[in-house]
Amino acid sequence: MKPREYGGFLPLERGDGEWYQSAPGRSVRRYNAARYAIVTAVQDSGCRRVYVPHYLCASVYQALDRYAIDYEKYHLADDLSPALSTIEEDAVIVITNYFGVLPHSFFREQAARFPHVIFDHTQGFFTAPTLQDGVYDVYSPRKFVGVCDGAYLVTRGPIRQPPLPKDCSAARAAYLLHTLEDGTNANYAASLASEDALTQAGMKEMSDVTQSLLSIAPYDRIRQRRKANFAAAHAQLASHNALRCLCDAALTDDDVTPMVYPLLLPVDGGAMRRRLVSQRIYVPQWWRAVLEEGQANAWEAHLSEDLIPLPIDQRYDEEDIRTICAVVLSA
Repeated sequence: MKPREYGGFLPLERGDGEWYQSAPGRSVRRYNAARYAIVTAVQDSGCRRVYVPHYLCASVYQALDRYAIDYEKYHLADDLSPALSTIEEDAVIVITNYFGVLPHSFFREQAARFPHVIFDHTQGFFTAPTLQDGVYDVYSPRKFVGVCDGAYLVTRGPIRQPPLPKDCSAARAAYLLHTLEDGTNANYAASLASEDALTQAGMKEMSDVTQSLLSIAPYDRIRQRRKANFAAAHAQLASHNALRCLCDAALTDDDVTPMVYPLLLPVDGGAMRRRLVSQRIYVPQWWRAVLEEGQANAWEAHLSEDLIPLPIDQRYDEEDIRTICAVVLSA
């Protein structure tokens, strides 16, 4: 613990407004990355094996390997649920809230299907925790708030894993300050370096820097803006989107606050990505390792190749969304 100091200059403010905090019947543990929250959930469950989807960020597999956790990959059904009928009683399954658009009813149904479940809400920060026995919910604020790291593990009852050393992320977070003056593209390389440093840090408790920033974030405004931008994008692009039904349902569920607008084209998503990037609309191709490993089914390969995750975050208003959609529609 830092010694108490008095006087001198003022540091960053710390508020009391973190979105996830401990409460009666709910335990919350803070981590420096969601992959480590998932590792802890597996360890805390006492299960001997974890099932993880093929269509997932490779950093999760790397963390499981790093901490010697046995895992098996599974395929997705067309509704983004596990294409599994059952798992062993002493196994746990990671189920991902893809794009942050899956409704709360989806998670209730999955919790009833499997004996032990970890819901990966890294793309659905505002999705309410399930709070059922045998269920863990993992959240990553940095997909929704300007921080360089951080994660929450939420579950019913106590988390029995020992406390961790606290991370230090001031050096990793410096690029966020530069971004305010120079923009995100000018600091893209620095953001990648920050991600590499986070990987090297290993599993730790969330840093004071990240916790301070999260305690003053304007969460209600973030939710409202993302919902409005998602609705604006869907109004213009629904007829071109193979995930139209999923997005239709997301609009009717108040619990859903999407991370992106997931535009799934029939073919040639790569050409659309290149067109958007040429217009300074930076969209990634998620999880190309799914294709490189050669074990993906046709649906997972289609998602990796042809999904366009359009930005809808709180930096933008509906005029910005019309500009983005105009580039898509012009193609």
